[in-house]
Amino acid sequence: VIEADPEQPAVALRAFLDWLAEFGQNRPVVAYNGWNFDFPVIEEHVDEHCPEHTETWANATKFDLYYWAIIKNNALLPGITNKLEDVAPALGWEDSETGLTGRAVGRRFQQYAENPGPETELEWERHKRYCEDDVRALAHVYERISETEKLMAQTGESTQSTRTESAQGTLADF
Repeated sequence: VIEADPEQPAVALRAFLDWLAEFGQNRPVVAYNGWNFDFPVIEEHVDEHCPEHTETWANATKFDLYYWAIIKNNALLPGITNKLEDVAPALGWEDSETGLTGRAVGRRFQQYAENPGPETELEWERHKRYCEDDVRALAHVYERISETEKLMAQTGESTQSTRTESAQGTLADF
């Protein structure tokens, strides 16, 4: 669901939370750097716009691939930085070349929300392609790490650091 009307901030969020409540109870919500951005922002918006779903969101299993890999030292990710936009291509992901970044999408939507009109109107299909691409890049990184974990398990090696324990467990848990 894409909601282009900034006066209707709950439409897409409610659709997601309705789906999560009905079909996603045993599925994790997976994000990249989610504990630092996505999860708190979603929680804030749930509290403000969809309080009927506070329990749905609170009870959802959340998995932050960046946190698991980098902060908990469970995987060494390739790329110039640990940003998803660098890691995914280093693992063979080919993006849809929208020319957008998460920061640009957020900034442009905020400008549109503050002053909707033809001069701030977003290229909705391009932004939709970027968002879908971002989700697919995350899935690609998750799958590649999962494949590595399976290979390491078959050879008797461990991919988890012995320095720290991850509260999130292994990828196999999700």
